[in-house]
Amino acid sequence: MGLFSPYPATVSSSKWVSLASRFLELTGEYADYYNGVDYDAAWVIALTALQIQSNSTDDIVMALPEVADNYYGVTGWVHLDENGDRAPAFYEIWGYWEVEGEAPFRRYGSYDGSMGQVYWRDDLLEEIGLSRPGEIKAP
Repeated sequence: MGLFSPYPATVSSSKWVSLASRFLELTGEYADYYNGVDYDAAWVIALTALQIQSNSTDDIVMALPEVADNYYGVTGWVHLDENGDRAPAFYEIWGYWEVEGEAPFRRYGSYDGSMGQVYWRDDLLEEIGLSRPGEIKAP
């Protein structure tokens, strides 16, 4: 059986490296994307409250998208779309595919939402007998 799946990922930056090393030192565990998202969310909320000089939930909710749009955190740009979701997103494409009798969990590629571009590891695709998928057009 072969299977690909997207996994939200951080953008490599000095901010991420700093948080990840401090997190490991404090907890003995490796930070993941969700730890970074929690960290960025806390900072955006705090910065919004400071900027508007209010701790009213309604005031924070109204001002938060603008503050988030101007915040580059440990997980990258915290721009929110019209639904309040993170955009653009960055994903790694992980998969299980049988290679010599085993099915290791490997990163086969990534998707950069800011560019709308998928990047594949052609060497790993070739190893499992696949080639890079062509452009998919909506019907």
